[in-house]
Amino acid sequence: MMSWEKSEHPIVVFYSNPFGLVEGLDVFSLNRAVVENYIGRDLKLMLEQQGIPLGKDWKDIKTSEAVRIVRRVEGWSEEQMAAEQAPSNYVVTVDNFLKLLSIQMRLRFGLPVVLMGETGCGKTSIVRFLAACLGYRLETLDIHGGISDRDITLFLEKCIAIASGLPENSKVLVFFDEINAANCMGLFKSLLLERRLGSKLIPDSVRLIACCNPYRLRQSAELEEVALVYNHHAKDSGGLADPMRHLVYRVHPLPESLIDVVFDFGALSEATEDLYVEAVLRKELPDFEKDEDDKGNGQIFLTLTLAGEAGHVRSEIDVLADQPAGSTVVDINCTDNPAVQDQKGTGFGISDDQKHVWLGSDIQGTFEIHVLDTAAAKRAEERQAKRREAKERKERKAAAAAAARGGGIGSSLGTYAGPSSIGTGSTYSYGVSSYSAVSSYYARDSGGSSWGGAGQGLGGWGWGFYSQPSDYEQFLLTFKEHICASQRFVIEANGGEKSVVSLRDVARAAKVFKWFLRYYSQLQGDFVPTGGDLGAQDIEITEELRPHLRSAVILTLGYCYHSRLTREQRAGYRERLCTVWRTLVRTKPGVQWLKLESAD
Repeated sequence: MMSWEKSEHPIVVFYSNPFGLVEGLDVFSLNRAVVENYIGRDLKLMLEQQGIPLGKDWKDIKTSEAVRIVRRVEGWSEEQMAAEQAPSNYVVTVDNFLKLLSIQMRLRFGLPVVLMGETGCGKTSIVRFLAACLGYRLETLDIHGGISDRDITLFLEKCIAIASGLPENSKVLVFFDEINAANCMGLFKSLLLERRLGSKLIPDSVRLIACCNPYRLRQSAELEEVALVYNHHAKDSGGLADPMRHLVYRVHPLPESLIDVVFDFGALSEATEDLYVEAVLRKELPDFEKDEDDKGNGQIFLTLTLAGEAGHVRSEIDVLADQPAGSTVVDINCTDNPAVQDQKGTGFGISDDQKHVWLGSDIQGTFEIHVLDTAAAKRAEERQAKRREAKERKERKAAAAAAARGGGIGSSLGTYAGPSSIGTGSTYSYGVSSYSAVSSYYARDSGGSSWGGAGQGLGGWGWGFYSQPSDYEQFLLTFKEHICASQRFVIEANGGEKSVVSLRDVARAAKVFKWFLRYYSQLQGDFVPTGGDLGAQDIEITEELRPHLRSAVILTLGYCYHSRLTREQRAGYRERLCTVWRTLVRTKPGVQWLKLESAD
């Protein structure tokens, strides 16, 4: 069985218009050079002339782009995509996007889908995201050692009954999580390969996905003693030994027929893990200046098929059951029935408390319902106000610095022409200075670019362009590199066993960092970060925040990684972190403001 990371996974997606004609295509692959390697120059040029460029780098694919592509592949119209809100609570990388498309294609054409991979590699989360993208109702059954064939059968019968009551073309996605945790392989073989439940075929409106953990031996005999087993000293007392003590996961082997259809996620490569870690950190710790969408400002649009009960003047329907607490209904409109559209206020409307919608007797149709998440809207308004304040503060600071430097010639022979805006969000400074050996003059800007001035040194004058990443990008790079190094050190410390850490540890580290940033800095008494909860914490790099970022990074690494190592391993871990920091300072000198070598 070939694992995921051993292939480039090139995928070509063709897009069709409402008339069934191809109007575009995209090429995706883990290898960025796949287009150059497999598509001729003449064909590529011809496609570009037809408005189909293939040079896009999908490394930084956005969640909204991924959702749109998945829905177009499924055949959604522009009207459907506009009416259905896109899920945004998932971190998309090119790696999991290709996995998403592969799973979608297997489901669409009726092929069995069995996902295998190390714990925490994203199997469960990708299934949830796929269901949200396609509007499927997701029903999940967590398989464990105590579950029986009857439990699984009853669960699937319930899912089939749910599907039979849904509107036409609606689907139920049934997800069996960790199927090899229970000894029910015969039943799962029948469900997944033959799509039969007993003597009956499973209807097409019910789609099945299963996942499992690998059946793999431990690499270290010492780890076999770490767990609660029913006879720990069986080998000494002559009792029955634990049959699963040699396994990394306590699972049963899959039958050969299921192994043939397993989709092996494998374990993340270091390069792919770097992408995931950066994506998780950007989601949990967004840039204060660039996080401008504010999650829709609390606006939610629902598209529901509703019907009033016959004989009732008004039938009140709760449409907020799955929405955030405190949400209210703002507006409702019928989108598909002209006879109903003009009856707003008489045939359908919103209750006085704005918690329900009501429909008159026999009123039915598809309704677009506008919901406002009041708490999210308030947070978005506060963030926008803070951004305005930060922008004004930065402009005042830049103006004061320009006035102080003026246009004169100082002792360093430096001349400054003041900031000049070039393009959106970029400010450039021109300067002249002299230096005897190696020195430079640069002025950082909001866009992260600056002119490195001309220097009279080594017998000549020269102009150079110096690109300086923003303070946020420097912080994110530093935190990411130290987390990646920590993950790899823990794996090495456990004999190369990759299951000891996962992306769950990365998400946990981001949450712990936010806690330390907020509450530890509050204990210091001189600074309290903005924001009210431990959701996504906007990072605005200010002079006041810098020492607290340093403290939070160090405390997070200590709590999440250092504390789980033995005393003998901790010295090596600290040396590894110091090596990472020294390398960053040497190759990316802009990160020095974090001063991680100072733990005060």
